[in-house]
Amino acid sequence: MDKPPTDPAAPPAYNATVAGPTGHPYPAQGQQQPYPPQAQPQPYPPAGHAYPQQAYPGQPVIVTQAPAAGTVYVQQAVQTLGEHPTTMVCPHCQAQMVTRLDYEVGLLTWLIVGVLFIVLLWPCCLIPFCVPACKDVIHYCSNCNRQVGRRNRLT
Repeated sequence: MDKPPTDPAAPPAYNATVAGPTGHPYPAQGQQQPYPPQAQPQPYPPAGHAYPQQAYPGQPVIVTQAPAAGTVYVQQAVQTLGEHPTTMVCPHCQAQMVTRLDYEVGLLTWLIVGVLFIVLLWPCCLIPFCVPACKDVIHYCSNCNRQVGRRNRLT
């Protein structure tokens, strides 16, 4: 079989590009392909140096300093206070405690009273003042008795 004429501007044949020194696409058994050199990771800047940030066009450049050695930042998570006593650390006296609850007439209480009065159930309109589920919940520290949170039924 004759080979077709080749154009000098044409790319090389597939077998010629993937074949190794033996003419096969895979290395011979026992031979390993050399790996390309790996880039070495850059070390972090030492403490006290500014960390570089990538700036984009139109964006202000912000440079932050690393905290000094030995500085510890403690961030407390915001705890959602609900209808039941909650175990927490008091922000005032730093004691681990279970909150004490108190109930206060709030917007929901007055709204229910108004609706009951308008629909002519005025003999029952004072009931929401006696039901804790209609009132706002206030959480107090059981150690120092200061208010640590509040849950409004209707905000």
